[in-house]
Amino acid sequence: MYPLKHSAILDSGTTLHIFNEISRFHNFRTANPDDYVFAGNARIRIQGYGEVDIRVRGPTGTWILRLHDVALCEGFACNLVSLRLLRRRGFWWDNKPPNSFVRSHENTIICELIEKHGQYVMEYIPHEVSRASFYAQRHKHNSWTKRAPNMTDSYTWHLRLGHPGPEALNHLVTHSQGVRIKGIPTVECDDCACAKAKRSVRREPREEPSKAGSHLAVDFHDFDPDAVNDGFKSVMLITDRFSGYIWDFYLQNRESGTIVSALWWFFKILARQHQILPEVIECDNELSQSHYIKNFITI
Repeated sequence: MYPLKHSAILDSGTTLHIFNEISRFHNFRTANPDDYVFAGNARIRIQGYGEVDIRVRGPTGTWILRLHDVALCEGFACNLVSLRLLRRRGFWWDNKPPNSFVRSHENTIICELIEKHGQYVMEYIPHEVSRASFYAQRHKHNSWTKRAPNMTDSYTWHLRLGHPGPEALNHLVTHSQGVRIKGIPTVECDDCACAKAKRSVRREPREEPSKAGSHLAVDFHDFDPDAVNDGFKSVMLITDRFSGYIWDFYLQNRESGTIVSALWWFFKILARQHQILPEVIECDNELSQSHYIKNFITI
């Protein structure tokens, strides 16, 4: 057996790429019955055409170079890579001593040529390699040995597919090959929550008050009536935004009349003792929903 039978030799004389193992071909298609290649005085029939990957060695390590329109000639002595076709793709052979490289049109080194048995070899595979092991080496994943499923969490698949819902993720797993989801396919996505929100709360920054008593905030807090004498059930807190001072009023109920009485007494204290008239009153919905309290505050 020729020692370079499985290797890929760079040949300046051949007009097309020729390989002798069908196991190396991708996208194989049958050739016409009258397609032949001449080798010396012999005429060898071409069984078909396809694509072949060869592993070449570059400056940063090995990588895969794909050859197109490769002719299959079973029984051929070796595999030939046509320098003529490489030149059409912008590659050229730098054989100026001591170089032995295939370069691109940008002068970048594509691969290094190895001299074996008097030939310049792009991919060297020892002839001792059997056909079965060679096939397994070139086709690590085939219809019998598929790739392992892509096991990823549901949030990653949610982002990859453009933010679908849990039903679409379930459909992906059951109707796609090589897809697995870690855990339950439920997603909590902030972007989706914002997109589906019917109302967005807009909070403007407060304007800082310029003097004491101009901005007041009214809040209510409930507590256990047994813990306080006289049956008080809640406390109304009035906070001055300028000074931070807080007044507390204990209430037996939250009826409009009770709240208005406490506010009326508080406003009189501010007016008589401090000559202050509140300009802004911040309150919760309990005050704003009562027309009686709202009219008292706005008058």
